[in-house]
Amino acid sequence: GYVFNPLSLWYCEHADGTLRAVICQVQNTFGEQHCYLLHEQGRAMSWPLVQSRSKCFHVSPFIGMRARYDFRLPEPGDRLRVLIREYQEGELMLVATQTGHARPFTARALLGALLRMPLLTFKVMAAIHWQALKIWLKGGQFHTKPQPPEQEVTP
Repeated sequence: GYVFNPLSLWYCEHADGTLRAVICQVQNTFGEQHCYLLHEQGRAMSWPLVQSRSKCFHVSPFIGMRARYDFRLPEPGDRLRVLIREYQEGELMLVATQTGHARPFTARALLGALLRMPLLTFKVMAAIHWQALKIWLKGGQFHTKPQPPEQEVTP
């Protein structure tokens, strides 16, 4: 089917169980994706993970490419709450959160999610475009889409 995951997180642990990296896979509404790699050159990382990366992948036409993401990721558990702040020239432009509860990865749980939220992807896409229209009508500065980065991952 039709899927849109604005953000997927991949936690990379060492054999001893310590966190060594997080891959933040970002998708835009143009069907493109890019990964930001959060790491400390192979050293163990502590929770909460707090790191920044320069923006190099186009997501919103209302925020330019001269921006920075500040990531704050807690240790995954029964609940998860991810926080990302985006700054442009020192000004806070966007606060994005992603929350969730741990669920078993079973056929029954997947079927239940499908039945509870059958058109969730369409709802998310409609909400994104609705908000973009409101920003545009308020006079938001529009930035054309640049070419995606050549590298698939930004370290």
